[in-house]
Amino acid sequence: MSVASSLWLDGKPADALALPDRGLDFGDGIFETLLLHSGRPLFADLHLARLARGAAVLSLPVALPLVEEHLAIASQAAQNQRWSALRLTLTRGAGPRGYTPPGNPQPRIVMQLTPLSRACDEPGTPAVVGLPAHRLSEQPALAGIKHLNRLDQVMAAQQVQRMGCEEGVMLNQAGDVISLIAGNLFLVTGDRMITPLLEGAGVNGTRRSLVINEWAVRAGLVASEETISLQQVASADECFYTNALFGLRAIGECGGASWSAHPVADQLFTYYREALH
Repeated sequence: MSVASSLWLDGKPADALALPDRGLDFGDGIFETLLLHSGRPLFADLHLARLARGAAVLSLPVALPLVEEHLAIASQAAQNQRWSALRLTLTRGAGPRGYTPPGNPQPRIVMQLTPLSRACDEPGTPAVVGLPAHRLSEQPALAGIKHLNRLDQVMAAQQVQRMGCEEGVMLNQAGDVISLIAGNLFLVTGDRMITPLLEGAGVNGTRRSLVINEWAVRAGLVASEETISLQQVASADECFYTNALFGLRAIGECGGASWSAHPVADQLFTYYREALH
């Protein structure tokens, strides 16, 4: 059963996107998915900072105070909902036919608010992760940001669904591990924690940054970004992934490997839970 969502276009309630729009035509835009707790956007500063980086990469003129104003409008509507997901989409707006952007673009801000039934301050069950055949396209100029072209993720998600898995490991064209379909991957071996380099593909997640810069240090772990193989995944003591809605979630199975205990993921989740309240 689908859950009803609420939509705003440029700060006003809407049920349709004005056309033409370069976000629909060319994927010309960026987005963020925020978790809201009783209408309060969590880690909003990290999301807005990444939005600004993405806008700079695409040369999208964006006024962050205006984005924050529209974010506040949508967030207020979620005050009576314990947990909500808010997708913030910024497109270049309308333009003439063809790839060349208009000289004076008028970006559009779209907010989509969806109530969540899951208790987001409780760890999810360990994920069952598959190995889709589809691999990530590589473009260093776009690596790290959340641009609107997610066809690699869509195709991989279709394959994972047919496998009966919840998530999937995304490899680059060389066969190195980059991420999950909707999250950043971490491996733990002893007191070392590694996560893939994102030089050619992938998204630099907000929770990824928190794990590397704050929570790993607090847990006494040595964190690093490295090139990672599937063999390293299988031989790790434990694996987990991060994203905006789960925060941090242990991985129970991946390919032919499995893990029954997740002490590091459990410990890091306690830090995450503290940050939510």
